[in-house]
Amino acid sequence: MMVLSFASTASAEPSEEELRKEINRFGKSLTVVVEKYNQAREKLKATKLKAAKLNKQLKPLQDRVDRLYAETGAMAAVAYKGGQASMVDAILTSGSPATLIDQMSTLEILAAKRNDQIKELNVAKADLDQKKAAIDTLLGEQAKLAKDLAAKKKQIQGQIDKLEEMYEKTYGPLNPPQPPPADPPTVSSGDAQTVVNFAYAQIGEPYVFGAAGPGSWDCSGLVMGAYASIGVSLPHSASGQWSATRRVSRSNLRPGDIVFFYSDLHHDAIYVGGGMVIHAPQPGEYVEKTSMSYMPYAGAGRP
Repeated sequence: MMVLSFASTASAEPSEEELRKEINRFGKSLTVVVEKYNQAREKLKATKLKAAKLNKQLKPLQDRVDRLYAETGAMAAVAYKGGQASMVDAILTSGSPATLIDQMSTLEILAAKRNDQIKELNVAKADLDQKKAAIDTLLGEQAKLAKDLAAKKKQIQGQIDKLEEMYEKTYGPLNPPQPPPADPPTVSSGDAQTVVNFAYAQIGEPYVFGAAGPGSWDCSGLVMGAYASIGVSLPHSASGQWSATRRVSRSNLRPGDIVFFYSDLHHDAIYVGGGMVIHAPQPGEYVEKTSMSYMPYAGAGRP
């Protein structure tokens, strides 16, 4: 659990600088948790899709096994119903014991064929059942991780809320939102310009944990929204977006590219040219345009 680390004495009110430093410290911790939560949520979503696909495969197999069992049972009932009396009735109906034997042999062959089909289907079903059991276990683990991270986020957010309340009571608004630029500059053309325009249009909107618009964003949510504006689907996770894009060298950056920060890739932004990026920073702050040297550069990507 994170604790407050003010330099002031216990009896003294923390200074404006100390409060800002603590809020920033907790905010940075929260952005790491948010990225981990987003990763867990993306993995959980993918696993749920796999589970749904397996369930779709399992149902027709189970239906077919049940149908074959029913058909085999019906054959057995016809063949052996009533014991000796039934056999005599069958002889009288068929006209001879030889005909009855032929009929019984045919039933046995059909039943054996059904049993072979049932065995094959059961083997296939057992394989799917095993895969489903593994996926169900994974679903449980991933759901628990997402729940634990959400609880950790809530704890850190509570600390930030207290610090912001302390700050605003004494010093006024912490980070008043800035209005977006009147008109985004022309920095590229086509899809890249559309991505840049989208990012500019969100400047001044608040950072919110796990948000992907409209009106609020976290870092990967903003990038995902910008690319969705040109029909490109990206996962809601900075590290997932790293994996979903091809690498671009720093010297070859173009407006619209995605810039990633920190060694664990827990933050990303939209490059808008001139060494500047637009990003959703952290709790209590707003989407802003800033120098990309403001954060430790990790690499860049282009879908």
